[in-house]
Amino acid sequence: PAADAERNLYARGGADDHALAPELMERGYLLFEENLRAMVQSAARRDVPVVLCRLVSVLHGYQPQGADLPLDPEARRAWVNGYRRTARLVEEERYREGLKAAVVLLAEVPTSAAARYQRGVCRRALGDLSGAREDLVAARDLDRRPMRASQRINDLVERVAREEGAWLADPGPRFAEIAAGGITSHDHFVDIC
Repeated sequence: PAADAERNLYARGGADDHALAPELMERGYLLFEENLRAMVQSAARRDVPVVLCRLVSVLHGYQPQGADLPLDPEARRAWVNGYRRTARLVEEERYREGLKAAVVLLAEVPTSAAARYQRGVCRRALGDLSGAREDLVAARDLDRRPMRASQRINDLVERVAREEGAWLADPGPRFAEIAAGGITSHDHFVDIC
């Protein structure tokens, strides 16, 4: 956990300039779908069967790399300092205090992937696996510098498979069975794109 906090941009005082602009993210999703569809169509023209696979992501142990922050410079500094405090509490395994601090951060920036992640880690440690999974999935999907397959990516994979006649594999349910509360971690696989 300490190493995770150090690697996290927010722990080092990072700002949303480390995040991708929404229009760039949207363009990336469009290109992903376009390229995936082209590959499936190319294989179909050659009578090569294709199996697309929904991707499973590490939820616990992989902090988001980019998220929304307040626009006002003073509010941003205060928020980042609050985040550092929250990460420190989590690192020190002071999960009840960390949970309260994360809730304050989320009240200020509800779309913060970083704060959702910290709240999810606290909830997991405190035994609220359902709430933890909800937060950790949201943290992954809100990440403005995504390095893991989000729900949106998996929805695109599923849609392309359905529309192009490819088979679809989904290992997610099996991982959800073996991971406590369905919260995948590096104990289950390595997730580095």
